[in-house]
Amino acid sequence: MDSAQRAGEKDALALYSGTSGLREVWFGNPDEAGDAHFGIEALDTRDALYFGALALAYSRDDAQAKRGRRSGQEVPEDTLVQFNYLPSLRGKLALNKEMLLTH
Repeated sequence: MDSAQRAGEKDALALYSGTSGLREVWFGNPDEAGDAHFGIEALDTRDALYFGALALAYSRDDAQAKRGRRSGQEVPEDTLVQFNYLPSLRGKLALNKEMLLTH
C-alpha cells in the first residue's frame, strides 16, 4: 500500500486497502480492518468498493458496508457486480442480521 501511495496510484491503493482489511478480518483481526474504510471512501472503483464493503461486513460494520451495496446497484449492466459482488455482500449482511436475531 505504501508503494502505491508513493506512486500516486489511488485506484491500486484503494484496492489494496480493501483486500488488506478483508484478509485481517478473516484471520481474526476485525479491529485491523480499518483500512477497508479507505476503499469505501477514497474512490468508487468497482473492485475497491466491493472488497472494502465486504471487509466491513465481515467486521460487522454493516452500515458502512451497505454503502458498497448501494453503489453496486448503480451499475445494473455490470455482470461481475450483479452476479458476484452484490450477492456475496448481500449474503454476508444477511448472515450478520441473522446472527443478531439469534443471539
